[in-house]
Amino acid sequence: MCGVDLPVLDNAAAYIAGWLRHIRDGSAADVVQAAGDAQRAADWLMGAEE
Repeated sequence: MCGVDLPVLDNAAAYIAGWLRHIRDGSAADVVQAAGDAQRAADWLMGAEE
């Protein structure tokens, strides 16, 4: 949808794996914060920011 090339997606998988380690060691508030940040990033990428 955003025209991201495959090598970038491979790096994204490593980035997400790092966040998963952080979330496992964190609290529920960390998960909620990360989800909100991810939604804002997705909205920005798709051009839906306010």
